[in-house]
Amino acid sequence: MILTKTTTISSVSSTTVHLEEYQNDNVKKTFDPDCMPIILQDAVEKEWQFLNALPWEGKTILDIGVGQGRHALKYAPQSEKYIGVDIAEDMINTTRKSAEKHGIQNIYLIHSDAEFLDDVPGDSVDRVLCMYFTAGNFRKDNFNVAKYEKGEITKNEKFIAILRHMYRILKKGSIYLTVYKQCTATKNMQFEFYSKTGQHILNAHTNDPFMATKEGFWSLRFTKELMLGNLAHVGIRPDQVVFHDLNEISWIVEISKQ
Repeated sequence: MILTKTTTISSVSSTTVHLEEYQNDNVKKTFDPDCMPIILQDAVEKEWQFLNALPWEGKTILDIGVGQGRHALKYAPQSEKYIGVDIAEDMINTTRKSAEKHGIQNIYLIHSDAEFLDDVPGDSVDRVLCMYFTAGNFRKDNFNVAKYEKGEITKNEKFIAILRHMYRILKKGSIYLTVYKQCTATKNMQFEFYSKTGQHILNAHTNDPFMATKEGFWSLRFTKELMLGNLAHVGIRPDQVVFHDLNEISWIVEISKQ
């Protein structure tokens, strides 16, 4: 049975789980392959190749930022159980309808901010996915694009809180995060990509390690040091982390738990 669950935890019920950016038509275009620069298309194709090489049979999967179900629809039929979490109700509804259309019965959907997954049992999944650069979208709700402290990036409390849940929920296995590299090529790609979707970039000519738009979209670029520094706050050691190169602008970060 496909279960769509809207979380009722007290901490979640008082939190807005509709993000304005995901209701914006221009932001939704970031899912449109026709809007993707060639170098991003290449990264996405290599992400698929990486995931296709992983074993799925008998696995329970947690997908943070399930989106429109691009990974859920492909890998749920190969898995034992597939749990998808998304903060945007539109995304949850899209995945649910697609799963029903294709007769996929083992997808369980949770409409929630991934920071508030306290009711998901610990040590309960074999693999955690956070793909298509979703991990770079985590930031505190009142983050000020125009004026922020460096510490808000080097110790990203939202990112840390969500990774802490991922690590707690994982039993043995790996977490996989697709992230942008902090480099000029990535920044140029983001400028082209977001402009092509009709978004208005707020900080194109700054040295910020992220790009933000008037429409509310925000995407962080990582160095290895930035990633490892944030993971250290979760208790994750560098020897548990592998950076898999996809291409010039992206990594899949693999975090192992034994």
